[in-house]
Amino acid sequence: MVLAFSLPAQVTTTKPIRAKQPKVQTEKYKGVVVTWTPVSITVRPKESHTLLRTFSFTEDLQRQVENRYMENGDTVTVHVRKGSEMAVKLSGKIRSYDAPPRLK
Repeated sequence: MVLAFSLPAQVTTTKPIRAKQPKVQTEKYKGVVVTWTPVSITVRPKESHTLLRTFSFTEDLQRQVENRYMENGDTVTVHVRKGSEMAVKLSGKIRSYDAPPRLK
């Protein structure tokens, strides 16, 4: 005859472990605006007239610069994700289109 004993299992619940996402490292690129579109910007450094870089905007940046523009020749600092051509922030004189007055 075989006897089986049931032993209580030790069950514990703990708080979930939260892992922090590493911050996205950015680089700064200073230059002069060559062209501006609602989704990208082309910039050249002040020292060189032949070297051009085009940066695409992130979705958040596209929403921020909606209905805004920069003129050719404006000085700009583009904050770029390290290792990519994706702009996450712009520093410089960003102008807004004059909106017509609202009618009440």
